[in-house]
Amino acid sequence: MIPLGATLLCVIGFAALCLAMPRHQSDLIRIKLPKRASRTLRPVGLFVLLAAFACDIAARGLALGAIAWLGHLSIGAALVVASLCIRAHRRAALALDRKRAGPRQHPVQAVTPDAEEDAARPTTPSPRSAPDRQLARSLSSTGA
Repeated sequence: MIPLGATLLCVIGFAALCLAMPRHQSDLIRIKLPKRASRTLRPVGLFVLLAAFACDIAARGLALGAIAWLGHLSIGAALVVASLCIRAHRRAALALDRKRAGPRQHPVQAVTPDAEEDAARPTTPSPRSAPDRQLARSLSSTGA
């Protein structure tokens, strides 16, 4: 049970350190925290990582506990980074879908004669810009 607890503490510690950075705040929680909260999250994250170190040392002794802690640090960091990457990938795919869908229209709109003529007229799709094509290729190559 200690390895799971230490790994969970490492994930929490790295998540706190991640949220202490303004860029990741906007990525994860979509708002920027006040500077005071960011400054508070750094020592909290460090304290939680040191608590994981204490758990590993208590369970295995100093030599093996330090090695286990490094492993738990690696797993915790990998999980936090993977969650950031997955979230960024999902956000990019959602933005691409929204862009393809076009502007949203209200479901109840008055139909005017001009709107009927516009609807009957065939439309040609507008060419995508180069970044959109690159994003679409990268998403299709990853299997999303």
